[in-house]
Amino acid sequence: MESSAAEVVQRLRDAGLRVTAPRVAVLEVLAGHPHATADTVATLTRQRLGRVSTHLTPSDDAGYLLDEAEVVFRGLCPDCRTDRAGAPAPSSTRST
Repeated sequence: MESSAAEVVQRLRDAGLRVTAPRVAVLEVLAGHPHATADTVATLTRQRLGRVSTHLTPSDDAGYLLDEAEVVFRGLCPDCRTDRAGAPAPSSTRST
């Protein structure tokens, strides 16, 4: 099932995500190749855009043979920071 560029953009916005060229390209590739492997999606996306980053690599593996990794962010929302510090938290916006 093919999706128009406008439909892809709307799907990203509906999900609360920024519309970026890599995200649009990946969704367009998946619309045309719904059962593609990750490698196929990356290859087809690169053909459309040139260079696309597909993963993070650690700066130091400390001698371990890594087979899995995850990125975790932990912190306090602006309201919780205000409650803990007793002062207003700086305003911030979240972009993905």
